[in-house]
Formats: sequence, C-alpha cells, structure tokens
Amino acid sequence: SRVHGSLHGPGYSGGQPVTKRYDLPNGRFDTGFHVFAVEWKAGEIKWYVDDQLY
Repeated sequence: SRVHGSLHGPGYSGGQPVTKRYDLPNGRFDTGFHVFAVEWKAGEIKWYVDDQLY
C-alpha cells in the first residue's frame, strides 16, 4: 500500500505539487490500524505514517 503527502499552493498547484510517498512495508493499510500525522511549522511540513517520517 502507498500513501502520498502533497503540498499545494502558489507555485505548487495543478500538476506540480511538492509530493513525497510512503510505501507500507509488508502490508496493506486496510488490514490494520495506522496513525497518519502532519507536523506543520514556519518553513517546514513533515508527514508521518506510524511515527515514520517520509
């Protein structure tokens, strides 16, 4: 299974977002509980799955 974290805004819109992807090792997102998180502060956005930064 795969999830994407994407940033859209001026200069990052349409087909040009800033994007990172995370591939779940040895599993599927629909067969267990997972925690998805975003940390956002001035000049920085971080995406996490199960406490794993991607």
